[in-house]
Amino acid sequence: MIKAIEPSKPEAKVESPPPAVSSVKKPEETLDSILESDELCRASLQNLRDLHEDTSAIINLELALDALESGNSKDGIELLLLCTENKPNAAALFNLGICYERGIGVEQDRAKVELVD
Repeated sequence: MIKAIEPSKPEAKVESPPPAVSSVKKPEETLDSILESDELCRASLQNLRDLHEDTSAIINLELALDALESGNSKDGIELLLLCTENKPNAAALFNLGICYERGIGVEQDRAKVELVD
């Protein structure tokens, strides 16, 4: 006897509904908002550059003072001069003036002391 084969019935799958579309729309990027963002990035980079210069000057000042105290006046003077190149550093200028006044690592020069003060 021939038996008819019936195809199996597929099981019903319950699908979750698609995620709801948010009603909050992102603001479109306009040229003004892009330029404003770019300007903020530039300002931040400038602030980081300034911070780097200030930090480098402080480190170089400490190294200069350590060198001078240990008797390495050549390196101490070079580092003090480096501290005063980009942005005048009051502590470096003061210590450089003392070096010129007392002849520490440089020839004693009262005229340069007046310029540094």
